[in-house]
Amino acid sequence: MRIALLVVAVALCWGVGRALAGGLERRERVILALMDAIQLLRIHMLDGLSPLRAALEQSRFAPFQKIGKEMGPEGIARAWECAREGMIGRGGAMDSLQTEEISVLDRFFEGLGISGKREQEALFSQTLRDLGRLGEEAGKNSRDKAKLYGTLGILAGLALGIGFL
Repeated sequence: MRIALLVVAVALCWGVGRALAGGLERRERVILALMDAIQLLRIHMLDGLSPLRAALEQSRFAPFQKIGKEMGPEGIARAWECAREGMIGRGGAMDSLQTEEISVLDRFFEGLGISGKREQEALFSQTLRDLGRLGEEAGKNSRDKAKLYGTLGILAGLALGIGFL
């Protein structure tokens, strides 16, 4: 009976460790989805010559659709500013993003739709490069910490189980 309790404690603590690592994996997934959405927005705006609002609303990325709906005469930067807190706050669609990614998005939305095609192409390219770099860092970080959290969970489970014995 005690050995079964030890096994259950180890398994539960390992599961808790993996769950904690899941938040880090989510950050990488959100960055990748964001990059896909920005690439699609680039195609709609620069190749398809869609207006900014229409391109955002055609996006398959819900946060961009919301920004497109909120966009008024003040422009995209103001729409992003209004929608940002709800998206990056706890429970928001992009709540796993960190300060670096949010800064990249702030710069992106500040320059989006206010210059010529060449400048917009440069803005899209720079944003995708920055997010790509941050996504790679997030992936490496999540893989490293997933191993660590799982191991710490097992050790905590063993300590707890030994305490039961």
